[in-house]
Amino acid sequence: MYSCVHTHSSLCDGNNTMEEMAAAAYKLGISVYGFSGHLFEANGDYGMNGDVLPKYIAEARRLKEIYRGKMQVLCGIEAEEIAEIGVDLTPFDYVIGSCHTVKGNNGKYYPVDISVDILNDAVKNGFSGDIMSLVKDYYERFTNYTLKTRYDIIGHFDLITKFNEKIPMFDTQSNEYRNLALSSLDAMLETGCVFEVNTGAISRGWRTAPYPDTFILKRILEKGGRVIITSDTHSANSLDCFFNETEQLLKDVGFKTVCDLTENGFIERHL
Repeated sequence: MYSCVHTHSSLCDGNNTMEEMAAAAYKLGISVYGFSGHLFEANGDYGMNGDVLPKYIAEARRLKEIYRGKMQVLCGIEAEEIAEIGVDLTPFDYVIGSCHTVKGNNGKYYPVDISVDILNDAVKNGFSGDIMSLVKDYYERFTNYTLKTRYDIIGHFDLITKFNEKIPMFDTQSNEYRNLALSSLDAMLETGCVFEVNTGAISRGWRTAPYPDTFILKRILEKGGRVIITSDTHSANSLDCFFNETEQLLKDVGFKTVCDLTENGFIERHL
């Protein structure tokens, strides 16, 4: 049994319909499939707005009934500034808390994961050329969201490093960076959230290892935190991308169990 609960469909920024995604999951033998479309974010100008959200919830419920007894289907949501925009979370089985944007000194919001050009523009025009100020804003913003809102899963914790493997923009080995990341991590761990080990940037060709970095995984283990493997897929052909390799990575780090999310909450599965 295993779950696949960070996924996107054509109702937000994915390539396939919800029905196509669920069918692909069932064909793979996935036991628990979760939809987690982006909640609309005005600052990022993306996600499912008020017109689309009811359709999303209704379609998830319809598919839940279609697969009842064959595959559990959950209706989740991926969001960030929930505390600021006041969204009712009761229709959702779970919430993935993520951070996709930073706020420059010029008051403008910049996405950190769309393209290298946008990230460079953010550094130049939003943070006076100081990329570590941008990184600091990212982790402080993410921590603030997490402490204000009930998240079940922390999404791609170090998303800020998405492009760094292919196009180095800052030193992830430096004490300055690691202190920022670990300080944020320690605060989030206090909430009891489960951290996803996310293979999305692998399927999109930017990384050869999942988020988060191994030093972060080691800290999660040291602090008694829990992890769940996710694909953050935007396509039906990458639902279980790099799952086997990620399980081996977690074993190598020292994890004995990994979480799966079910209709009855998280369960621990031995690796």
